Amino acid sequence: MDTVLLKLYEIGIPEDDAVTSGYQVRPRYNWRDDEESLIGFQVRNSLIVTVKDIEKVGDVIDAALFAGANEIDDVMFTVSDSRQAELRDEAIADAARRTSADAASVADAMGVTIKGPIEISTTGSQFSPYRMHISYDSGYGGMMPIPEAVPTLALMMMGAGPQIQPGDVTVSAQVTVVYEFG
Repeated sequence: MDTVLLKLYEIGIPEDDAVTSGYQVRPRYNWRDDEESLIGFQVRNSLIVTVKDIEKVGDVIDAALFAGANEIDDVMFTVSDSRQAELRDEAIADAARRTSADAASVADAMGVTIKGPIEISTTGSQFSPYRMHISYDSGYGGMMPIPEAVPTLALMMMGAGPQIQPGDVTVSAQVTVVYEFG
């Protein structure tokens, strides 16, 4: 793991953006003639790496693999906390505008006027990051990328890194307004 971390730091990932997310030690046994014997231990050390420049995601994956990482799972696209708060505020404002427009349509259809809101509430907002599952797993047959669209180790050695395309991050909000009509 030290080599992987050093390589990540070397390509510009700050130390605070590569943090341990799990550490497991499990015994490994060999079974012969219905008898088990301890042959060693398997260690799994997992990291979460935050990449702020979306153009570097493939480079980070390449660096980790070539430094000895033998498993990479899940790429998740999200936004910073401050941007998430901004988007939440925008979603609430948009929901409030839509609520007002809907109330105006109802008032017009019923031939009444809106006196004003008598109750306004938000039920919060929902933030849904885009998650792309990729898996590089060095099994017994060497590197086995899943899905098949992800480049093989041979292609990566020729300089063709993984092509990571971000998806949409979704922010939604709900505003409930009770209007008084006259």
